[in-house]
Amino acid sequence: MKEYFHKKIFIDDVKPDDIEKFKMYLITEDRSKTTVNRYLEILSKMFNIAIDNEWINKNPIKKNLKFPIKNYTVRYLKDEEEKRLFKACPDYFKPILVVALNTGLRKANIRTLTWDNINLDFRIIDITENKGNKHIKIYMNDELFNLFKQYPKTGSKYVFTNPKTGNIYSNTGMKRIWDKIKEDAHVSNFRFHDLRHTVGTRLAQANVPVPVIKELLAHSDIKTTMRYIHTVSEEMEAAMSVLNSRH
Repeated sequence: MKEYFHKKIFIDDVKPDDIEKFKMYLITEDRSKTTVNRYLEILSKMFNIAIDNEWINKNPIKKNLKFPIKNYTVRYLKDEEEKRLFKACPDYFKPILVVALNTGLRKANIRTLTWDNINLDFRIIDITENKGNKHIKIYMNDELFNLFKQYPKTGSKYVFTNPKTGNIYSNTGMKRIWDKIKEDAHVSNFRFHDLRHTVGTRLAQANVPVPVIKELLAHSDIKTTMRYIHTVSEEMEAAMSVLNSRH
């Protein structure tokens, strides 16, 4: 909030249009619509306190300024979908997909991953700047280790750079590539963030304890982890068949 509103001197200078622009700024900073709504709730509370203290007369944040949030069906990547995604994926983008499916990192963490985060000696991905200021340490499996060991450095501090510009991927640029891959692979209703869900689901299916998955996905609350864990219908059917009548 300070970064965006630092040029504003008086709180009564803030108008609904400024709030609308602030929303778009947060979106470009890779914040989800749910997170943006939380920012607006905090700001609204601040303005209401100002009204109570008779510093201003109106709250510039109206109810209709919030993003409408629809219930999104979270799902994981099926094996055949994964094959189609990799087949449709350009060679330069495949390493990003490999990292996503072998770490569960958020898109922002992958996009901004630096060589300083990569420790080949200890086979560790070490990220200190992260959502919620949570320190992330991920052990590299063989696939990740071999990928980073052989991956060419371009001179940039970032691991993944846009081959057209040589610069770090922008959030919109990365989304554009991802949307094209999904379209070519005929994979619908699937966000890049669902690759993270996929990791959580696969770990659960491998009987990795939920507290361990929580740490691997760098969640602050285990309730959040539970939303990332899904069981395939075949396993649910097998589980429920145990209850079949024995009469």
